[in-house]
Amino acid sequence: MRKSIYGLGRNWPIEWREAEQSLLQADRRLNVSASRAASEDRRSAPYPQGPIPLSVATLQTLKSWGGE
Repeated sequence: MRKSIYGLGRNWPIEWREAEQSLLQADRRLNVSASRAASEDRRSAPYPQGPIPLSVATLQTLKSWGGE
C-alpha cells in the first residue's frame, strides 16, 4: 500500500487478509506480549499475552528522562 498511498516504494504482493493468519500463528508461537491499543494494525485476534507492566525501576528511569 505504500506505493498506492504515498507513491514511494512498492506495494506488498499479498493482501493483509492473506498474511494475517501466518502473522497470528507466529505471535502465538512466540507468545507475543503487547497492548492492542498501542497497535495500529487490523488484527482479527488479540495478542497471546497482554502488555507487560513496567517495573518501578523502569518508571523511575523514565521519570528521570523527563517523562511523567
